[in-house]
Amino acid sequence: MKQPGEFNRNAEKGSGTVFGIALIGVISLLGFVAVAQVQATLLSHSVQGAADLSAIAGAQSLADPCAGAESIALFNGVILKHCFIDGDNVSVEVEAATPSLVAKLLDRFGISVNNVRAVATAGPPDFASVL
Repeated sequence: MKQPGEFNRNAEKGSGTVFGIALIGVISLLGFVAVAQVQATLLSHSVQGAADLSAIAGAQSLADPCAGAESIALFNGVILKHCFIDGDNVSVEVEAATPSLVAKLLDRFGISVNNVRAVATAGPPDFASVL
């Protein structure tokens, strides 16, 4: 029989295991969210780089600037959505699909995911503004 003030050591047996499993679950979830965020950031930078390269290719193209921009965009794995020529300047808008891991993870939390878009403009240097 238990005396007043005695502690039953078996009352909390196994609670450390449950706490440990819950802690591992929380840390894993945070890790998955961090990986998804890093993947989305890398995609954003990659799409911006592809837009910059496409605009430069269009600005350097002698025949059809938009065709040159589109070929570089496709080579970099993005889709050329818009191409605008203003004199010697070429502006492009490119788009890439969000990776399925990021889209699925954010969709679980009720966050809608759009494709990643980037805009870039390129043309000859303006030497008058340098002087």
